[in-house]
Amino acid sequence: MATYTQRGAATVNGVHWGWPFGKIEVDSGKVRLSVLGEAITLTPPEIISIRTRSWHVTFDYRTSMLGETACFRTFRQRLLIDALREAGFAVQEGGDGFTRSSS
Repeated sequence: MATYTQRGAATVNGVHWGWPFGKIEVDSGKVRLSVLGEAITLTPPEIISIRTRSWHVTFDYRTSMLGETACFRTFRQRLLIDALREAGFAVQEGGDGFTRSSS
């Protein structure tokens, strides 16, 4: 798979900026989100969930024992979801990203 790149708004490590200052790069087995000098690279073992709502794609991920969240906002969400799935990532559309047992 060729690297898929898109510009948009992003929140990474507490830094938030609107379009075009956010960037996401999707490659086989890794996702890199960046905004104004802050960047993270995530691999499947680090990702708890990838979920979507409206024009947000939210990444819940592990850092040591803590959970963190990064968010990318785009009007081209379908292209990003397709690229993430092609790279081997599971994306839950329209949900909170967590499964619950039925009771």
